[in-house]
Amino acid sequence: VRARNEAGASAWSARYELTVVRVAQINPVATSMNPKPEITWNRLNETSRYEVWINKATTPETALIRETTEVGATRFVPAISLPSGNYRVQVREVSANGALGLWSEPRQLTIAAKATISGVSRQISNRPLIEWQTLAGAVKYEVWIASLDQPSRPQIHVTTTTAVTSY
Repeated sequence: VRARNEAGASAWSARYELTVVRVAQINPVATSMNPKPEITWNRLNETSRYEVWINKATTPETALIRETTEVGATRFVPAISLPSGNYRVQVREVSANGALGLWSEPRQLTIAAKATISGVSRQISNRPLIEWQTLAGAVKYEVWIASLDQPSRPQIHVTTTTAVTSY
């Protein structure tokens, strides 16, 4: 680095060496009902493998899954089903000579095996409005309304024809 002004330029500063390290970037993973979500990232080198680390969000120091991909792979699907919950995913490069790269920034991952009711309105009418949050991958929803004293005998049991989020 050197300074400049209208009179000219200063001498150059002392040399400083630095190393630029490329780190894999995990693509966003949508909240899903799929207990085996696909995780993808950018490729750093054709001959590299990648180590994948998945942990519960509450215990980042303990891996539930820690596996190494095949050479050149930029996609990972867990062999085991993840239960509903919040997770963190990280990947790092494993070069052809076995050198380990830096871990990627953690990416949040949520497995939601059930829809979440977000509100019920018009409760004093014969037809309350029930709303729920969309669940990625759902193509329709089943609505079950029963009396508390007979929960296994629904008074209303319908399946929507599309992925609407209210009934």
